[in-house]
Amino acid sequence: MVGLGGIGLNLVAGARLAGARTIIGIDLQPEKLELARKFGATHLVNGAGQDVVARVEEITGRGVHHAFEAIGLGATQRQAIEVTRTGGDVHFIGIPRGKPLELSVMMDLLVRQRSLHGIYMGSSNIRKDIPYYAELYLQGRLNLDDLIAQEVGLEGINEAYERQETGVIARSIIRF
Repeated sequence: MVGLGGIGLNLVAGARLAGARTIIGIDLQPEKLELARKFGATHLVNGAGQDVVARVEEITGRGVHHAFEAIGLGATQRQAIEVTRTGGDVHFIGIPRGKPLELSVMMDLLVRQRSLHGIYMGSSNIRKDIPYYAELYLQGRLNLDDLIAQEVGLEGINEAYERQETGVIARSIIRF
């Protein structure tokens, strides 16, 4: 999982629920890396302090079967592609911003037989999925409580968004 904000942490939790044995969390923030362990990450990679692709290959041997990018930056999308093994799937979830990804369809996808998937707004069936997630939470199998970094009133909403944008916190709850 490249990017361990609210979306990335839930990706980690989903991978754990799906039975993944190796779940690698990648981020620049040490606090988010440690939080990812609570959600089920088996390995943590600080993208600021090491070569992410080399470290993932060291952990897996050949790269991951499924890579998820939850930030939306060309550089992190590139990392997600490069950590994916031949025949693997790359999933882009982060809303694109900044410099766009440069992609060689021939080398990045065709030769390596990778599949690229775009996911928008969770690509879910809300009527079916939300009750299922609620049941998982009530059973104690889905950790939502640790996503909440702070609770603020309406007067603190701008400050809450600013803190979230810095990447230091996962999510805020706004009280009315």
